[in-house]
Amino acid sequence: MRRVRCAWAWAWGWGWRVAIVIVGGSVMALATWIATTPARTLSRGTRAIATHDVSSRTRPPRSHARPPSIRAPFVLPAGGSRPRAALELVVYPPRDASVKRPVALMLHGMCGAPESTCEPIARALTRDHWLVCPRGPAACEGGGATWSMRDTPAQIEASVGRLAALESAGVDAGAPRTLLGFSFGATVAVAVAERGPWARVVLLGAEVHPDAYALRRAGVQHVVLGSGDYDMMKGQMIAASELLRRGGMASHFVSFGPVGHAFPSDIDAWIARALAWNGDEAI
Repeated sequence: MRRVRCAWAWAWGWGWRVAIVIVGGSVMALATWIATTPARTLSRGTRAIATHDVSSRTRPPRSHARPPSIRAPFVLPAGGSRPRAALELVVYPPRDASVKRPVALMLHGMCGAPESTCEPIARALTRDHWLVCPRGPAACEGGGATWSMRDTPAQIEASVGRLAALESAGVDAGAPRTLLGFSFGATVAVAVAERGPWARVVLLGAEVHPDAYALRRAGVQHVVLGSGDYDMMKGQMIAASELLRRGGMASHFVSFGPVGHAFPSDIDAWIARALAWNGDEAI
């Protein structure tokens, strides 16, 4: 009888342990399914182009390889080792170089790279602009580069002036300029824009706090903000756009659609609409 009782107690104890393992495994499986639902949804919806902090270690998707209509970019190396020397520039020439064109400048994200950030938007911007894509002056330990909030505004101006001097026959230095930034690059772009002279500013996927008065004083006319629906910055960017409008600045927020902290596959069309916006309500 004692052996029977011992066997029963042993089976009862191990039975609870097995039940706990089974229930725990089920809970973990359910949690994993819930956590990956947005990713599965994205795989069936709008495809995104990776432009986040590891963009320097990834190549643009083959489907977004440079179209034949885009001229091959060239590189201007960094201009010296001084803290505020001109930055290295990846430059996409305009498709039609028979007339002078203004400058559009894009700032990549933290630990990003100009190549992977600018390639997807080059088609839209090189239609009427020189697309200038600086590389951040500070190298990241894991690859890519980032920006210095103290020195970058002066470095940007030095870099644009350097391109204008080199391409004096093709760059319209007096035409209104466009400034764009993604992620941390958008945060830096706000500081650059407040020093002027930039007519149009496009801020993508970032927590930004632009000041309407400072931007107007610097000559900014329009500010367009955009992010993916799953980007944690979306709510803040909507609020920033509203504050700019209350401050008298022409501003508009437009969603990228069902993507996270990345560009949508149709980012070139989105950029084209942002550039064409003249301050009306809809883009």
